[in-house]
Amino acid sequence: MSFRLFINVVVIAAAFLGLNSAALHAEPRTLTDKQGRSLKAEILSVDGNTVTIRREDGHTFNLSLSTLSDDDQRSLKDWAKQQASLIPAGGVELQMSRGKFDSQKKDEESIIVTEEQWGYTVTFFNHTSKPISGARVDYILFVKPDAQPGKDSTPVPLKKKPGSKQIDTVGFRDSVNFRTSTITIYKQQLKPGWVWEKTGNNAAVKDTLYGIWIRAYVGDQLVDETCSPDTLSKTETWAGK
Repeated sequence: MSFRLFINVVVIAAAFLGLNSAALHAEPRTLTDKQGRSLKAEILSVDGNTVTIRREDGHTFNLSLSTLSDDDQRSLKDWAKQQASLIPAGGVELQMSRGKFDSQKKDEESIIVTEEQWGYTVTFFNHTSKPISGARVDYILFVKPDAQPGKDSTPVPLKKKPGSKQIDTVGFRDSVNFRTSTITIYKQQLKPGWVWEKTGNNAAVKDTLYGIWIRAYVGDQLVDETCSPDTLSKTETWAGK
């Protein structure tokens, strides 16, 4: 019996028994059956004793795992366990809300300087049907500095502050909240009778919390990434954190 005929017999038997499986990530490799016959194909899924493959000509087949070599059986079972541990798309969702967590004023001769500590409250949603352990959330906070009136109008680069948060366990269909570290925002307000030298006015100068870029990982898998505003990923670089 040729290997192609061997495959077709297995496919007919699988169809008769109603075997099916959910597709996972494709992986090209060479399979060998117990008679030593080989076939190069992509592994689409492993479900119980059924392996779904896509041959080089594009045809998709179901094979019985027990018909393959012992080495292939062990390798495919390990691969299936690894795939099962991956978080599906949309399985994790991050939501953020900004907040002022602290504020202090410094009263100087001509000016009142206010230092505000701003950050975000982050909610980590687990939309999967199993608990998630060992998650990590990395983020970068961005502040837009305000220049004193009359100074060079060249755009000032955003100030950045990176941070990270480890999350031990999030139950299935559950969520966890945490606060990011804070970044300082300065407000300068001249006292009555004082004006800025180059403009002659006493307008307040205040930095602005511009946004956050945030990524969530489970192990080495990036499971969610979002920016607020969403243009941050186009104008800034994560590597530059």
